[in-house]
Amino acid sequence: MKFIIRRSLIGGRYYVKAELIELTETDKEKSSKFGFPLLQIKYSNGKDIPTRIVQINNLDSYGFYNQNEADEYADLLKNQIQLIKSEWEKLEDNWSKEEEL
Repeated sequence: MKFIIRRSLIGGRYYVKAELIELTETDKEKSSKFGFPLLQIKYSNGKDIPTRIVQINNLDSYGFYNQNEADEYADLLKNQIQLIKSEWEKLEDNWSKEEEL
């Protein structure tokens, strides 16, 4: 899985958005067993809400009036994504099996 973090300065506001740009077949297989991971995304009401990574592309960028706050949010997204990717790589289904008796 691959992500990008978009930063845009428009009309004096600093916009930040995370996007999922690639899911491999392995990612799709894992998601069918474990579900998709959650990312804390800032919504228009200012609240951070856990959001499945496959839904983040449907969301608007979040705008800040302060560059430092926008940078902090972008760093938070980056750290979350790195953790998600690290944990995702370790996931293995060691439980599913068929047992004939």
